[in-house]
Amino acid sequence: MVSVGRARMVDARLCRIDEPSSGLAPEISDSVIEALFSLPQAGRAVVIAEQKSPFCPAALTG
Repeated sequence: MVSVGRARMVDARLCRIDEPSSGLAPEISDSVIEALFSLPQAGRAVVIAEQKSPFCPAALTG
């Protein structure tokens, strides 16, 4: 969660994130996913490595 917050605060053009939902409660995981999908809207590229299958369909529907 700290790395997502930091990515939103600095002017990074690329964010590489590994397992962003790992170890998080479902409610918190949803908030992290929403924050991640706001990064491209701010002009940042995002590369996500995630094994959790519910996370993947969100990437397809945006």
